Amino acid sequence: MSQPSVSQSLLSSYEQLPYESGPQYPTHPDCMATVGSLMGMHPAAVDQCRMLELGCGDGGNLIPMAVALPGSRFVGIDLSPTQIQTGMKTISALGLANIELRAADLLDVGEELGKFDYIACHGVFSWVPPEVRAKILAICQRNLEPQGVAYISYNTYPGWHFRGIVKDILHFHTREIEGPHEKLAEARGLLNFLAQSLPSEGNPYASVLRNEAESFQREAEYYLYHEFLEEVNYPLYFYQFMEQATDNGLQYVGEAWFHTRLDNLPRKVRETIENISPSLIHKEQYLDFLRARTFRRTLLCHRSVALTRRPDVDRLLGMSVSAHVWPLELPVDAATSATVEFQTPQGEKISTNHPAIKTMFAMLFDARPQAIPAQELLSGICSRIEEANADRSATPDAESFANLLASCHISNTVVLHTCPPRFAIQVSQRPAASPLARLMAREGKAVVNLRHQNCELTEFERAVLAKLDGSRDRRQLLSELGEMIDEQALNIRCSENDEAAELPLDQQLEAALWRIAHGALLVS
Repeated sequence: MSQPSVSQSLLSSYEQLPYESGPQYPTHPDCMATVGSLMGMHPAAVDQCRMLELGCGDGGNLIPMAVALPGSRFVGIDLSPTQIQTGMKTISALGLANIELRAADLLDVGEELGKFDYIACHGVFSWVPPEVRAKILAICQRNLEPQGVAYISYNTYPGWHFRGIVKDILHFHTREIEGPHEKLAEARGLLNFLAQSLPSEGNPYASVLRNEAESFQREAEYYLYHEFLEEVNYPLYFYQFMEQATDNGLQYVGEAWFHTRLDNLPRKVRETIENISPSLIHKEQYLDFLRARTFRRTLLCHRSVALTRRPDVDRLLGMSVSAHVWPLELPVDAATSATVEFQTPQGEKISTNHPAIKTMFAMLFDARPQAIPAQELLSGICSRIEEANADRSATPDAESFANLLASCHISNTVVLHTCPPRFAIQVSQRPAASPLARLMAREGKAVVNLRHQNCELTEFERAVLAKLDGSRDRRQLLSELGEMIDEQALNIRCSENDEAAELPLDQQLEAALWRIAHGALLVS
């Protein structure tokens, strides 16, 4: 009997335990266009583009883009017919005409697919055999428009060497076990045993095992299985990835997210990295060595594109800006040199006493989740500093503010947009939510907002969201929610906020509508 092909083995694995796809903002055209524009490119308008996703799963990443960008067109390809069928049911339920999902082997993709302004391949490159990796890069070269941007994510060394130890151990232990869930149970058990049995003091090996054992308790089963127990997982060094990309006529644009930084390193370290790096690729690789990076989200474009890598002031001031940090104490004092502490979603704390930076972060926090045009943000910062009688020398001019935005973008403390997300922040008389969000709320699935993020909602908020089709006013919403409570179809005490559950129903509704609006879930 002949052995199954690699494609057949991969298909069987993903059919048994599908990899759940969801919104990945770094793959969004807005994110790719922003980085490309900062590097001197002229990417296609995000709201009138054509995008391809390789390895789209059930469309959990691509479908929200199609909902939010009706003037753009999207194509997704995945090996799994089951995943594609699931995605097509969602597309049909939403009545979307600007998206197509295809069940196909990437090796069969040809020129007939056409050209795309943006190509995304998330969570695929390291998890397929060499011939498929080569084909992914070939598609990015052949099917990408001249000013197009391609995104590819992959596991990287040297950081993945540590995780590779764990992967090898678990492969050995589970090699005779059939079924993904059984393999996962055995893997968890062995990893916990090893982590508890090794001496802890001064033992780097034990630290690695303990870190991964903790990860196994937190992460979803589909991620753990395909990351650690799948037969195919090929991490590589950044320079090796770029050698392959260069061989396919592509060049490095930058990272879509978690950009490589030098400014947070000691001066002597920065100088040494600069001195030993004859090129940007060398510099990126040395920084990976320094930080033991495990994962990259790399953006590529055609080698023929002239990149400047020196952000243009007018381009930056033509963008919009949204918050990616929040103050730990309010109000923010911009008038004095008092240090204010801010925090990122990853828990990193940032301190600053610079009036312009403090004021910018405070303004973006006040406007959240909306983005503010950069020119408007600059004017607001200058006005607030003047009103606070702060040091006038701290007032930025256009060039210094553009440099500040670029620096904050690299440090992931702000998000820049060439095409800011569109949603309503005010609750109208008959509020209407994104049709995808309403569908996900009804089906009990993770709800994706119009900023291409998952939203955490209570059971009550999900029940309200599901009814926001623009046809109901407050009175009708209260009546229907009251009926659901009476019929025990809705338990308002399931919320973590017990105090809110004691409020009158109309107050609970207003609070839920405010949360839904500020979760970027309402349409105009």
